[in-house]
Amino acid sequence: MTGLDKLPVSRTWRPVAWPVWNYAIVRPVRIWGRSGSEDVVLASLTEGTGIDPHRPEHPAPDVYREQLLTELAASLTHLRHVTDSYWEPAWRRDHKGFALYPQDHLWRAAQGYLELRDALSALGRG
Repeated sequence: MTGLDKLPVSRTWRPVAWPVWNYAIVRPVRIWGRSGSEDVVLASLTEGTGIDPHRPEHPAPDVYREQLLTELAASLTHLRHVTDSYWEPAWRRDHKGFALYPQDHLWRAAQGYLELRDALSALGRG
């Protein structure tokens, strides 16, 4: 509807309680929030008139580090859940479909955790 697939952008789902930015999301634009779609953003994308002028700036370093730590803890919890459940038949059945298999969920959980670890390590070096 908006032609996002024709623009140099990517779509990412984030928990509504977390900021839209993270280690991998640079120059974010929220198109969906608690109150529904962000009509101004969708209109600007559809019309090609520019991106939302209220786009959040990159956070202060201490805020950024704290958010990464929060996400790392959540990622580790998810990774442990996936690895603990991986061989359970019910879990495997529930996590199969739409061209995804249990091993895809395991790989994504591990990859997400490692990416967050790497982002935190990069902060320590920076």
